[in-house]
Amino acid sequence: MKKVLISLSALVISTAAIAQQKSVSNTEGQKFILLFRFKADAPPPNPAQLKASKEKWGQWMGGLAQQGKLFGGEQVAFGGTTISGIKKEVVKKPAVANNEMVTGYLLIIANDVKEAEAIAKGCPILVFNAV
Repeated sequence: MKKVLISLSALVISTAAIAQQKSVSNTEGQKFILLFRFKADAPPPNPAQLKASKEKWGQWMGGLAQQGKLFGGEQVAFGGTTISGIKKEVVKKPAVANNEMVTGYLLIIANDVKEAEAIAKGCPILVFNAV
């Protein structure tokens, strides 16, 4: 699986190897995961920023859907439970690594990693200087 870090935005991971293992045709492009991360200690956006962000996300994702580039995705809740270690310790908080926590992901269709990077560069998350 290829990994390419998209500056301040997302980790782009090609799922082409998985698709090939399952004998899925790649005639429509490859699938990539955009993994969104935020600094765990970042101040939350204010209500005006949230409203503007939702509008931009709607426009951006709507454009991806119209182009046939959006395959799926979800926002990840900021709460959660982390289970780790051989003792399977349960901690009632989201997983944070290097002061970063995953806040969501999108599955997109692109011809190659360059196109996936170009799509990621248009992501509204960059306004918040996510990582």
